[in-house]
Amino acid sequence: MSGVLISITAISLISILAEALLTEGQTKKYIQGILSLAIVLVFLAGITALVKGNKNFEDYIDIPKQELVGVNSDTLTKLEQSRYNLAQKSIESLLEKQGIEGVKITFSFGYNETGNIFVQNIYADTSSSVINSNSGNININDKIVDACQSVVNINKEGIIIDGKVAV
Repeated sequence: MSGVLISITAISLISILAEALLTEGQTKKYIQGILSLAIVLVFLAGITALVKGNKNFEDYIDIPKQELVGVNSDTLTKLEQSRYNLAQKSIESLLEKQGIEGVKITFSFGYNETGNIFVQNIYADTSSSVINSNSGNININDKIVDACQSVVNINKEGIIIDGKVAV
């Protein structure tokens, strides 16, 4: 976009200079018409490049993307921590609703190719868990796996219950 602006500025300056130097007459009108046409063509070239998608909109402005959004890595880390703390509480709450109380859920994290954080493993500690008398005979491991997978996108092998992979 800066190239388009420079071109328009240069053509405008040439147009002003030509208008000042040329005398009144047919030649002056032709030159002004040609320079006006040139300005319109430069505008159209910039607009068509933007519409065709030859460049990203961010390429037209000199502000780094991070400053545009107003978010730094500390803010993102805090947001991710809050999100995963809420997910841990949600899993524990789901288990309590199903009659399993006291299961402690923790996450381990990894980073993908693009640098985004994801849940690598979910650890469930059932050493202090209690099954409500209303629940009857239930399979705790299946309930834990179901609760974890309903809250976090993770495969069954990533869920570890009391030190053992849930398979």
